[in-house]
Amino acid sequence: MPYPFLHCLIPPQRQQYVLHPGDDFWDELNKQLVWMRKQGNHEAAKIVKGFKLVLAEDHEKYGKSADYQLPEDAVINTWQQNLDDSIIADGVAA
Repeated sequence: MPYPFLHCLIPPQRQQYVLHPGDDFWDELNKQLVWMRKQGNHEAAKIVKGFKLVLAEDHEKYGKSADYQLPEDAVINTWQQNLDDSIIADGVAA
Protein backbone atom coordinates (compact mmCIF):
# COMPACT_ATOMS: atom_id res chain seq x y z
CA MET A 1 0.00 0.00 0.00
CA PRO A 2 1.97 3.05 -1.19
CA TYR A 3 0.13 5.86 0.60
CA PRO A 4 -1.39 4.72 3.89
CA PHE A 5 -2.13 8.31 4.85
CA LEU A 6 -4.66 8.63 2.06
CA HIS A 7 -6.62 5.80 3.65
CA CYS A 8 -6.53 7.59 6.99
CA LEU A 9 -8.19 10.66 5.49
CA ILE A 10 -11.43 8.84 4.71
CA PRO A 11 -12.55 8.16 8.32
CA PRO A 12 -12.29 11.81 9.45
CA GLN A 13 -14.21 12.81 6.33
CA ARG A 14 -16.93 10.25 7.03
CA GLN A 15 -17.02 11.27 10.71
CA GLN A 16 -17.50 14.94 9.83
CA TYR A 17 -20.01 14.17 7.08
CA VAL A 18 -22.19 12.33 9.58
CA LEU A 19 -21.96 15.28 11.99
CA HIS A 20 -22.08 18.11 9.42
CA PRO A 21 -23.58 16.89 6.11
CA GLY A 22 -24.45 20.37 4.88
CA ASP A 23 -22.58 23.30 3.44
CA ASP A 24 -20.19 23.57 6.38
CA PHE A 25 -18.80 20.04 5.92
CA TRP A 26 -15.42 21.14 4.54
CA ASP A 27 -15.05 23.89 7.12
CA GLU A 28 -15.75 21.44 9.94
CA LEU A 29 -13.39 18.86 8.45
CA ASN A 30 -10.64 21.48 8.23
CA LYS A 31 -11.26 22.44 11.87
CA GLN A 32 -10.94 18.80 12.90
CA LEU A 33 -7.68 18.37 10.97
CA VAL A 34 -6.24 21.55 12.48
CA TRP A 35 -7.31 20.33 15.93
CA MET A 36 -5.62 16.96 15.33
CA ARG A 37 -2.38 18.68 14.31
CA LYS A 38 -2.47 20.89 17.41
CA GLN A 39 -3.24 17.92 19.68
CA GLY A 40 -0.26 16.13 18.14
CA ASN A 41 1.92 19.19 18.71
CA HIS A 42 2.63 19.12 14.95
CA GLU A 43 4.71 15.95 15.48
CA ALA A 44 4.22 13.35 12.75
CA ALA A 45 4.19 10.32 15.04
CA LYS A 46 1.58 11.86 17.34
CA ILE A 47 -0.60 12.95 14.43
CA VAL A 48 -0.40 9.46 12.95
CA LYS A 49 -1.52 8.07 16.30
CA GLY A 50 -4.57 10.36 16.18
CA PHE A 51 -5.43 9.21 12.68
CA LYS A 52 -5.03 5.59 13.78
CA LEU A 53 -7.55 6.19 16.57
CA VAL A 54 -10.08 7.69 14.17
CA LEU A 55 -9.40 4.83 11.74
CA ALA A 56 -9.96 2.25 14.50
CA GLU A 57 -13.26 3.92 15.48
CA ASP A 58 -14.32 3.95 11.84
CA HIS A 59 -13.48 0.26 11.45
CA GLU A 60 -15.42 -0.56 14.61
CA LYS A 61 -18.48 1.33 13.44
CA TYR A 62 -18.44 0.56 9.70
CA GLY A 63 -16.28 -2.56 9.46
CA LYS A 64 -13.00 -3.01 7.67
CA SER A 65 -11.33 -5.07 5.05
CA ALA A 66 -9.67 -8.12 6.59
CA ASP A 67 -6.59 -7.67 4.42
CA TYR A 68 -5.80 -4.03 5.27
CA GLN A 69 -3.73 -2.79 8.19
CA LEU A 70 -1.99 0.52 8.66
CA PRO A 71 1.72 -0.16 9.14
CA GLU A 72 2.92 0.40 12.70
CA ASP A 73 5.95 2.37 11.50
CA ALA A 74 3.94 4.64 9.19
CA VAL A 75 5.31 8.16 9.36
CA ILE A 76 4.89 11.14 7.14
CA ASN A 77 7.15 11.07 4.10
CA THR A 78 9.27 13.98 2.90
CA TRP A 79 6.90 14.88 0.07
CA GLN A 80 3.91 15.06 2.41
CA GLN A 81 5.91 17.02 5.00
CA ASN A 82 6.98 19.55 2.37
CA LEU A 83 3.38 19.89 1.22
CA ASP A 84 2.16 20.41 4.78
CA ASP A 85 4.91 22.96 5.44
CA SER A 86 3.97 24.92 2.33
CA ILE A 87 0.29 24.93 3.33
CA ILE A 88 1.18 26.25 6.77
CA ALA A 89 3.50 28.86 5.25
CA ASP A 90 0.65 30.07 3.03
CA GLY A 91 -1.50 30.55 6.12
CA VAL A 92 -4.08 27.96 5.09
CA ALA A 93 -3.76 25.95 8.32
CA ALA A 94 -3.75 27.49 11.75
